[in-house]
Amino acid sequence: MLIRAHNPVAARPGDRVRVIAGSATAASGATMLYMIPLGIFIAGALLGHWSAMRLDLAGDPGLVSLAVGVAFLAVYYIALRRRESRRVVDAPTIIGLAKTGASPPDG
Repeated sequence: MLIRAHNPVAARPGDRVRVIAGSATAASGATMLYMIPLGIFIAGALLGHWSAMRLDLAGDPGLVSLAVGVAFLAVYYIALRRRESRRVVDAPTIIGLAKTGASPPDG
């Protein structure tokens, strides 16, 4: 997994490191990756279904719902990726190098 982080210990690419992140960072990350996309997909699916029924589109309204929901998700993730590529404000901080051969903690 790749994560951008503040690097006060001068870790190099490939080093195993220990990081610390605030709970607000984790909560906002989970919201951005799971809750908002779910709402966007549902809104797109409802709009697609409503449009298919209202405009009497040929074919299955369920497929139109799915297509519009997926299109909304694609636009969201593209916008999120562009936004996140410029942002390092709430990044976790590397607090040290992990011992060689150490396994990650359970939890």
